[in-house]
Amino acid sequence: MLMGIVILLVINPSAKDGAKNGILLCQNIIIPALLPILIITNIIIKTKCTLVLEKIFGKFTVSVLRLPKSSTSAIILGLIGGYPSGAILTNHLYETAQITSKQAKRIMRFCFCGGVAFIITSIGTITFNSTSYGFMLYIINIAVSIIVAILSAPFYPKIYNESKGAVNYLSLQNAVIESVNTTIKSLLNMSAYIVLFSALSNIINTPTLIAPLLEITNGLCNNPNLSFNYICAFLSFGGLCIHFQLTDILSNVKMKYADFLIWRIICAFLCFVISTIYLKLFPQAVDVFSNIQSSTPQLHQVNTSLSIIMIISSAVLIFDLDERKKYHLPN
Repeated sequence: MLMGIVILLVINPSAKDGAKNGILLCQNIIIPALLPILIITNIIIKTKCTLVLEKIFGKFTVSVLRLPKSSTSAIILGLIGGYPSGAILTNHLYETAQITSKQAKRIMRFCFCGGVAFIITSIGTITFNSTSYGFMLYIINIAVSIIVAILSAPFYPKIYNESKGAVNYLSLQNAVIESVNTTIKSLLNMSAYIVLFSALSNIINTPTLIAPLLEITNGLCNNPNLSFNYICAFLSFGGLCIHFQLTDILSNVKMKYADFLIWRIICAFLCFVISTIYLKLFPQAVDVFSNIQSSTPQLHQVNTSLSIIMIISSAVLIFDLDERKKYHLPN
């Protein structure tokens, strides 16, 4: 199958066009939207600035979410910055022994959604010419993440001892240097996946309904005919392209991809339900949004062969993570 894809990439001119589109998406949307946010959020969590957020929201994190106070910054900044910043910040807390593997896995289950810049600006303002449209998408995604975090809290023990080991916070100068280096590596990794998936999507001629499941940026920004509730669900799921970007982090915190995938499906389903209810309760929103998009894609548009490829890819990724954990292979 891989050799067949290589041949298609060589002989099919549309693959080159897809790669160009992926590069343009990274240049015009991903890098401008995420680069400053990722640098700043990394600086905050690596310096004593994180103590300010812990002081303001730490009590809520400990008593309601039943998570350590030190995870406050990762949760807040992760939901603001969007994927993959939440995972990157969570991984930093785990590597510095501020949270356990179990706590890191729990944060990864709900602290995952598009950020302010991507949803409100890129999707709402640029793609659909409506900032309010993007704002509602973001609010619903954030609401679902918080709901999942609160509802899952009773299944975890209360945290009575908030003390943690000594944390070596960096000076502002060192934090800026490390944050820039970390962000550049993350964005290069992200951009490479986007270009790859864009090229493959162009070859396969991906149906409208399934494109965001593969690569969320290209799938949404180039499909202005998707309905509001579908877009909301896709944003919560994130797309396999972003999932692949997190494989190293998932492996590092000892989280199985199957676990992560199940919670992405649960959150996407909740987003779809809540956004549908919202449109029922506020009919005027339907009229506003109907001026933005035309038709809703139907399920029969889904290409069977592409679905099989997605299933095989997910199975391979799950098997790979299990094998690494079983035989203690390096990332």
